[in-house]
Amino acid sequence: MFFKSKTLQDHLNETRTIKAHGMKFKIKRIDVLDVCTGAKVCASVYDTYKVGKQPIDDVSLSKTKSHFIDVLMAGIVYPALCRKEEDGKILVDNLLTDWDLAGELYGEIMSYTYGKKNYKQLISQSINLQK
Repeated sequence: MFFKSKTLQDHLNETRTIKAHGMKFKIKRIDVLDVCTGAKVCASVYDTYKVGKQPIDDVSLSKTKSHFIDVLMAGIVYPALCRKEEDGKILVDNLLTDWDLAGELYGEIMSYTYGKKNYKQLISQSINLQK
């Protein structure tokens, strides 16, 4: 059998099947530039919570929720998700009711997008820069 090289289209549409809380999900890489501003919001909410300077306001919480929804919608291929009630699709807000599941899916999507090593380095760099 001969070796076959991947096309660009094959690489861009590549998916990975993962198991989160005993359920199978198919994820793909996401466009990082679309979620950069949301990641900054998450970091600022974390810093506020960590330091305890001021209570987290509703605007920050809604931006964080919006960021998580954007990442989950962009990264999960199967099962089909939707923002509003549709037949045969799962409402993305229902995933946020189980925070462990949503956090694990978020982490898997981001580590698949960046690569595990780069994702861990990104997190540690952002923590060191904020100190």
